[in-house]
Amino acid sequence: MADEIKTVVGNQLVKETITEIVEEEKHKKKTVFFQAKFVEGLLAETLSQLKHQMDALFLIFFDEETKDLKSFKGPKKRMDSIKATSEIFLGELNILNECLAPYDEAALNHKHRSLRQVLKEGFKRLNDNRKGLMKAKNINNQYVTQFAKDICLFMTNFHVVLHDKTPKKERSRIVREYRDSG
Repeated sequence: MADEIKTVVGNQLVKETITEIVEEEKHKKKTVFFQAKFVEGLLAETLSQLKHQMDALFLIFFDEETKDLKSFKGPKKRMDSIKATSEIFLGELNILNECLAPYDEAALNHKHRSLRQVLKEGFKRLNDNRKGLMKAKNINNQYVTQFAKDICLFMTNFHVVLHDKTPKKERSRIVREYRDSG
């Protein structure tokens, strides 16, 4: 009799636990996968935002809108602007990487897989340079120069790989050379 009670109570506990797990699963957020054209739009919009951020760096020499040469007078203000641009780049690339994380290799087309590789390499380079850049005091610092090279190369590679008219072999070559040169 005691064994029967243990079995009934044990079975009831198992059933209740399974019911709780099923209910929790119903309320969990599900990952939404978007069609390629939406992923393409996300990639293109990120490229556009990064380009606008690069353009803002030109203001450290001359603010064309206000014709003010004193906006970024002094090396500290210029360096603060460069450092802010670095943080924005890293933030944007991190967000894009998180957006692409749910997609496995099979879920992305060749172009988007290639872009993800460029994205990861670009993020790695910028992040590796970040510590030195944050300590830099003047615009001629080696880390500032490396940052400028890194964002220009990243933007160029990202744009060429994203472009519809870039042949598949060229995309693969660009990704391979970019990864290997890092």
